[in-house]
Formats: sequence, structure tokens, C-alpha cells
Amino acid sequence: MLLHSDPYRLFEDLFFQDQPLTPFVKKDDSYEASLEVPGFSKENLKIEIEDGYLKLKGEAEVGGKKKTVSKTYELPQKSDTKNLSATLKNGILGLSLPRKDNLRKLSIKIT
Repeated sequence: MLLHSDPYRLFEDLFFQDQPLTPFVKKDDSYEASLEVPGFSKENLKIEIEDGYLKLKGEAEVGGKKKTVSKTYELPQKSDTKNLSATLKNGILGLSLPRKDNLRKLSIKIT
């Protein structure tokens, strides 16, 4: 059995793995996020919104190896999900979500 020498580090490893619970930062009239997805193109990424969560999934072959991404993030409560915009440039997925109340399921086109 492997024991962790630092119990706080174990807690961090379990609950704070590389990605925050929500990547969105509150701006004046929107929520903004930048997610690293190196090796992925807009054709092999999929974004869905359902029940107040943003789901990011994708598969790509990079250097002969299959790469996958599957992340789920809680959306800010007062956000306009119908008008979420997504851009992909140099391996960074940028998300912009206007502030408003509206939580429902949508598929989002990445530009």
C-alpha cells in the first residue's frame, strides 16, 4: 500500500487535478475562460451544455499517439448559454459566455 507522506498533498491530488472546478473568470458583462488543448483541432473537439455544466470532449492523433480530452465544468449561474462563443487558436480554446440567466442543453460550434 502506498502512503502519501503529506496528507494535504494527497487531498490536492484528489480534488485539484490540473483543472479548476470552473475555468470561467467574471468580467464586466461576460464570463471568460481559456483552456489548453494542444494537438486538437475544432473538428475533433465537441462542446455541449447540459444542466448547468459545460462538457468538453475530443479525440486526436498526435505524433502517432491517440490523445483524448474529457472535461466537465460547472457554468456560472447567471450565464447566457445560448450565446456562448468558442474559438481555437494555437492550442488554446477560448470561451466567452455572456452574463444572464439561462441554463439548457446546446451544442456549440467552434470557430
